[in-house]
Amino acid sequence: MSEKETDLTRREFVANAGTVTLGAVAAAIGDARKTEVSKYLRDDSTALALATVSYTMLNATARGLGDNETAALAKQLLADYTPLVMKIGKILPSVVLQELADDGETVVVTAAELAKEDSKNAWDSGEQRVEGTYQN
Repeated sequence: MSEKETDLTRREFVANAGTVTLGAVAAAIGDARKTEVSKYLRDDSTALALATVSYTMLNATARGLGDNETAALAKQLLADYTPLVMKIGKILPSVVLQELADDGETVVVTAAELAKEDSKNAWDSGEQRVEGTYQN
């Protein structure tokens, strides 16, 4: 097998492995979840977060072993998935509160924006604590 064929096979393997893994996770979660959109979003966010961790690990492994093509692929896939996780996090509070309202609960109109801000602040604060740990 030529080097070009080996590289193509490796890329196909990585892409297929990611797809199969996400498909299996989504199917397993799908069997257990109910119809609320918030649960779908939570489960999708979980699967996507797992994928981003996996692509981070793959990127580090490939870089460590000098496999620049696989590292580039993992980096691109990571870049593709992270915005999706972020977008779900931004819309989830509004979806949860809308579902509560649809169920007849009285909800505070501004609560979704406050919850979004709380989440953002938690992530920002966590990032600062991690950066401080590495600097010391």
